[in-house]
This record gives sequence, C-alpha cells and structure tokens, in this order.
Amino acid sequence: MGTARHGLGTNQYQTRLAGPKLATSRADLMVAAGAQPQQLPCGQVWGTRCRTLVQAPSWSHGTHPSRAALDRALNNPGTHPAALEHIVRAGLRAAEHPMSYGTWRMLLVTHRTDAIIHPNCPTGLLIELSQHPNHYVRADVATNPGCPPDVLRHLAGDAHWDVRERVAHNLSSPADTLVTLLQDTVSSVQRTAAENPRLPRHARAMWQLTHR
Repeated sequence: MGTARHGLGTNQYQTRLAGPKLATSRADLMVAAGAQPQQLPCGQVWGTRCRTLVQAPSWSHGTHPSRAALDRALNNPGTHPAALEHIVRAGLRAAEHPMSYGTWRMLLVTHRTDAIIHPNCPTGLLIELSQHPNHYVRADVATNPGCPPDVLRHLAGDAHWDVRERVAHNLSSPADTLVTLLQDTVSSVQRTAAENPRLPRHARAMWQLTHR
C-alpha cells in the first residue's frame, strides 16, 4: 500500500500559513488585505491574466500571475473564492496538457492542491471535483475543512484508500461516516477514523476492544 501524498497530522492549508509578506502592486495589496467578494472580483486581481491562466494550453512567466502573487493568495485566509477557482482550473488543465512547460506545470499542480484545500474554495467546485477521475483531486476535496457533509459521506465510499483516509481525518466528517470507516478494509483508515475526535466515544471504545 502506498503512502498518502500529504501528512495527516495537520491540515495542509494550516501548515502553509506564513507571516505577512510585502505586496508589490495594487492588485497584490488587495489580495494580501483579504478584500471582501464585493470588492474583489477575480478580474480585479489579475485582470486579463485570469482568462489566460485558465485557458492557455502552455505556460510562460509573462502571461501569468507571479509565483509570489499565487503564494500570497493561497496563504491568505481571505482570498476570494473566484481566485481560488481559477487557480484550481489552471492546475487541472496544466496536469492534463502534454505541452505544459515543466516548471509551471508542477507549480500549478501544487497550487491546485493548495487551492482545493483552502477554506474559501467554492462549495460548488468541491462538489464537482468530488467526482473527478483523478484520486489525488478527490483526496484534496476530502481534506478541505469546509467540505460539505454529504460530499464527505460520498467520498467515504471511494475506491481509493487515500481518499477514505482523508475523510477519516477530516474534523468536519459526520459521526456516522466515521463509524462506518471503522470497518474499512484498510487498517490505516480504521485507525485514522478511531483517532478523529468527532467519533462517538462508545464507537471508539468498541473498536479499541477488538483492536488491541
């Protein structure tokens, strides 16, 4: 059995939070300030670069937001959901397009993950991506702390153990889902569910009696 792509000890989004960073432009200042949705449509952050970021079949530094701007957006808990969706869709396109430049491809795929697990990732996008054919994408959805309970219930039955283990670790997972995961065929999924504080105490006690 493989190793999960992200550690389960802490939420990946939380580990990426960094201290204040200097903004280099008015748009970057708006991102860093965490402007509210009505003040910060995605087009005001990156302008015409948004469309290029999502639609371009190949990548170059001259047509995309800088890595620093992307990092600031992903490290900021107030980043606008539309900006996160653009990062996700760009990352999905980069992963699927054979002509993507190597460095930008890897960067956008990494940023895709960080955008999916960001607390402000749009709920509709999480629902959509919970059906994605790539299990890494589904696992990122299962990691999001704001993932809807019904989506977590659905992902608890995923064919890939990594996705189910992310559900077992998610503090937003419904108690009944965690109880179900105690019977998972993969022992690490069971243990993760047993360690989740949302699991009912009696269910944990019963599991521990049979897994000493």
